[in-house]
Amino acid sequence: MFKKLFGIFVCFLFILNSSCSLAKIRIFILLSYHQGDICSDLQYNGLLRSLEELEEEHEIKAFYLDSRHLKDDALSQRIQKAIRAIRHFTPDILITVDDLAFTVALKHFLGREFPIVFSGVNQRLNYYNSKYHFLDDHGYPTKNVTGVHERIFAKQAIKFMDDWIGNSNYQILVLYSPDVMGNVLKDELLDELKATPFLKRIILKRVSDVRELKEELTRLSTKKIKAYFPFTMSLPESPNGKRKLSLTELAPILIRYIKIPDLFPNSIGAAKLGLLGGVGTDFFRMGYQAGIIALKILQGWKIRDLPVEEAMYYTIAINLKRAKECHLPIRDDILSLSDYVFQ
Repeated sequence: MFKKLFGIFVCFLFILNSSCSLAKIRIFILLSYHQGDICSDLQYNGLLRSLEELEEEHEIKAFYLDSRHLKDDALSQRIQKAIRAIRHFTPDILITVDDLAFTVALKHFLGREFPIVFSGVNQRLNYYNSKYHFLDDHGYPTKNVTGVHERIFAKQAIKFMDDWIGNSNYQILVLYSPDVMGNVLKDELLDELKATPFLKRIILKRVSDVRELKEELTRLSTKKIKAYFPFTMSLPESPNGKRKLSLTELAPILIRYIKIPDLFPNSIGAAKLGLLGGVGTDFFRMGYQAGIIALKILQGWKIRDLPVEEAMYYTIAINLKRAKECHLPIRDDILSLSDYVFQ
């Protein structure tokens, strides 16, 4: 009888151990925008590339909030659906891409049993920290949150354009939308340029909808303004428009109505859309950078030993067709500096 019971006990331990060893690591990735977005996709691909190094069996679930298209009520419903999906999935780690996803994670999952790793946050971290208190004065986590803060690399972008044009005696327009990200990018650019001579060359212009954008571009004088940052991240077609257009859908309008260089933080994505490109954040490597942090946590590192990092890399991408439309000289030195050249 004893041998029989002992045999049953051993079998039970074997089955328990086997089930534990087969348990997959569960990774939930919450993305602020839609699948196909020029910022989200590159970060997501970078995350996936880094997570390939995870030796254990794992399952990845991605959820897109689609905030560039959805208006307030629909977006609120989408966020609630995401929260339910995360709770049902019971992740071992939650990774967020861009600011809205990060805000949702802080509001609903701060201090929970699973860690949160963010990529591509633009808003100043002291803004979030003043509300949620998750970092010490040195950028080390005091709660279950760490990640990679985005940079625009605005000084490098303007300096590159100055060298290409051949002078710096011109003004630079910041064309921004009234949505959260339009304002955040505008503020981040101003913050990066403070205490530099570049700041005096910046002109700010807010546009509220596509009709106003077209009107502004039509009457824009390019005699003094020779480059601009299109932070028109999400715009309704009209003041009462039900659907918002993302930058992907706004790019053809910008290309048609204005023929001066457009500088965008995601230079690769912009150049693929037909915009000029220039110097911009390397979104793939930023996602990869955040993924490495997530990988360390999953491999046993303590989150309190992993401080928030700044995005480390920028890339130079050029769309040659757009460069010619903007009457920029196609010089060998510019081409040799470029990481990507699109025809």
